[in-house]
Amino acid sequence: MDVKYTDLVVIVEADGQNYKLDEPFIVQMSDGESFTVPAGFETNFASSPRFMWSIFPPEGVYTRAAAVHDFLYTTHPVTRAQADAILLELMLNEGTPMWKAFPAYLAVRLFGRSHW
Repeated sequence: MDVKYTDLVVIVEADGQNYKLDEPFIVQMSDGESFTVPAGFETNFASSPRFMWSIFPPEGVYTRAAAVHDFLYTTHPVTRAQADAILLELMLNEGTPMWKAFPAYLAVRLFGRSHW
């Protein structure tokens, strides 16, 4: 897996639950596809229920992966299944352990349809 980002995610708090990207960033996937998450895009990062925050907090090593996933769910440049697979690839690339990344992937596969 060789995913590259143009920069770190620079964010400002938007409303206490959501965050706004202060600058755009580009992610280039291992297959060569790339996505630009624009400045001003709002994300809540990982949408985990509060009771899960000790294991899956909204922010973590997977913050950029979650922002890209939110962007894909908002703009639909790929299918939902592809967006979820991209989340998994990005989380693993960022160093999220498989025991944490796979359940997050499974959760968006099972419960993400309403946000698509």
